[in-house]
Amino acid sequence: MVICGLLGSIDSHHGKEPDIEIISYLVRDRAVPLDELVIRSFMIVGFKFSSRISPLPQDTQVQGELYFDDRMISRDKIFYPAPKGDNLEFQFSLFDGPVDKDRPFTIPEGRFRVVIHLVDKNNTVFAGIEKKIKSNQLSRRFDGLGKTYDRPRYVELSESIGNPDDLTADPVKGPWGSTEYVVFQKNYLDRVFPYTKPNPAEIVSSIHVAAARDEFRPITLSIKALKNLGRVQVKVSDCIGQQGVLPAGSIRVGTVGYLTETVNIKKKERTVDYRWGPKIIRSADAVIYEGSSQRYWLTLKIPTDVRPGEYKGTIIIIPESGSQTKIPLIVKVLPFCLTDTDIQYGMMMSYEFYELDNDIWSDDELALIRQNGLAICEDLRAHGMTMMYPHSYFYFRRDENGEPVLRSLEASLKAYADLKFPGPFCWYLGHLLQSAKVFHPGSILNYDGQTAEKRLRFLLDVYEKTASAFGIPKNKLIVQTVDEPDREDRIDAGKFLNRIAGDRGFKTLITRKWHDVDIICTLPPRSDGKAKQIREVGKQWWIYPNDALSTQNRAYVRYVFGFGAWRWDVDGVVPWTFQVTQGCNGNPFTVLDGSEVMVAYPGVHGPISTPTWETIREGINDYKYIYQLNKLIASEKARGNQKSVRIEQKLRLFKQNLGKAPAWGENDYGDWSPDSFAERRKQIVSWAIELLRGVETNQN
Repeated sequence: MVICGLLGSIDSHHGKEPDIEIISYLVRDRAVPLDELVIRSFMIVGFKFSSRISPLPQDTQVQGELYFDDRMISRDKIFYPAPKGDNLEFQFSLFDGPVDKDRPFTIPEGRFRVVIHLVDKNNTVFAGIEKKIKSNQLSRRFDGLGKTYDRPRYVELSESIGNPDDLTADPVKGPWGSTEYVVFQKNYLDRVFPYTKPNPAEIVSSIHVAAARDEFRPITLSIKALKNLGRVQVKVSDCIGQQGVLPAGSIRVGTVGYLTETVNIKKKERTVDYRWGPKIIRSADAVIYEGSSQRYWLTLKIPTDVRPGEYKGTIIIIPESGSQTKIPLIVKVLPFCLTDTDIQYGMMMSYEFYELDNDIWSDDELALIRQNGLAICEDLRAHGMTMMYPHSYFYFRRDENGEPVLRSLEASLKAYADLKFPGPFCWYLGHLLQSAKVFHPGSILNYDGQTAEKRLRFLLDVYEKTASAFGIPKNKLIVQTVDEPDREDRIDAGKFLNRIAGDRGFKTLITRKWHDVDIICTLPPRSDGKAKQIREVGKQWWIYPNDALSTQNRAYVRYVFGFGAWRWDVDGVVPWTFQVTQGCNGNPFTVLDGSEVMVAYPGVHGPISTPTWETIREGINDYKYIYQLNKLIASEKARGNQKSVRIEQKLRLFKQNLGKAPAWGENDYGDWSPDSFAERRKQIVSWAIELLRGVETNQN
């Protein structure tokens, strides 16, 4: 390689405009399930070309190198750079060995150095720049050149696990006279910690559950150890009724595990208080020590072809050290089937196939990424999601032949078609157009209107043609070109790009209350009056309740996806996001290197569920029951059944008196205590059964 004329363009330019200007840099981490979960870091560097060298000579290449403490750790190359600026991505691994779920991954102490060269067709360097970056100038977001970041101090809040002597004699013995452990049941919306003590009324003698066909239903129980129990298994027998059998395989057994969670952020003191919270549902059995409580999470799936009626089985608790306990399980299968509804549910800007656009993987690894991505899509569908909403790559990339890299889009559309998602497909491509927020890669700092327009027209062509190849009609396709436009330049870009998409016949979505789009997407309304104002805009209205994914108040989670969505008359619920696996703050299993959004955790056999993810499904099911009742009312009214008119009036009054909604704060339930959800659903079910049976009930 021939290098010429570079000294004036490296770091200091003596008042002269540099040929290349570095405008942003940030480090993020990616959790990628292969044969095992691997963590890879990457630094994305945004840069611009000066007017002196732009437009670039034909066949110009951009070559970049990343050094850490003077050791080169990564290279990247751009074969077909954009006319006015582009992005380099330096991929590396600073974390060796298998992922320890409790170990934080932080940006290491040291000095990074970025070197960028422009090379002509003769392999001669004609421009370049070098940028030195201290580790405390790097973050998972970009807040400005030279900005420094101080890592906060993390303080663990410890709580006693309790003492078995604190339990009175009567609740300890229970119906079996055991002094080894207590089996108790709290509402699954209540959280159970190792130090949680059962109340006498919570001691379990039997477990009853009612569910419709094609419904997933959580069943939880907890064990308080009065001695060391060792490893404790929970098994379930077949459930047998006069109508047939619910096989034991209809119930999946898991244990709730503990991960770190943020309790309080003290900005002035630069400290973060954290604790170990019940955040993940593992498939393994649990070891329970004396004085500790452990929750088991059972997921019941009612098949679509099972006959209504009562089925009886047994839950068997088998300690390694202690006696077995058998708990009767009674399942009532309701005489109807749950279906999708008129509300669209999805996970905004998800990353299930993102890594397919990354060129570092082997063919075998790409196959594993596809396999895991499909498992995520199947899990989304099983949890009530009706649409797909993938995130694009963090910037526009071409391969060495000049072809745009869009394998993730193709895989997403194929999964959407193969799994028969009934709702729309929304593609967020703001990063590909350089319209993202300034602290993200692919940001507005490198936006060029002409490039963005040309690129968008091309991307829309690919989007439509690829969808058509999988039999997806254009009226199912939605485009989001900008997210939460905040600055004037992003607002202008969003309106310009949306106009292009709309003129091409695509539906457009914006996370603002704009009038010139098809779908407006807002945060959940804080009052019925605010909901009414938004509905009066006259557009399809979706909400993105991001705070429902981070709250420790599961009543709020369930409410937002079900009764709240019904109350506000929204058309869609699409929080951001399912897993931030492609933009982690280090290790996705801990908050000790930064907060994470993980509705389900990444696993090599598909996503690892959480109580939040199961609660979201329960909220969606709440609305499915309401939707089923409304369908029954409509069909019975058409037949002239006056009972349907009376029940419709009761349902309308029921909706008008939902009371004070729960809020984000822990235990801030309003009029929606954990037990109140079951009572309200029971009322909906009773009206539906009344219509199905065609007989009057004694209810007023």
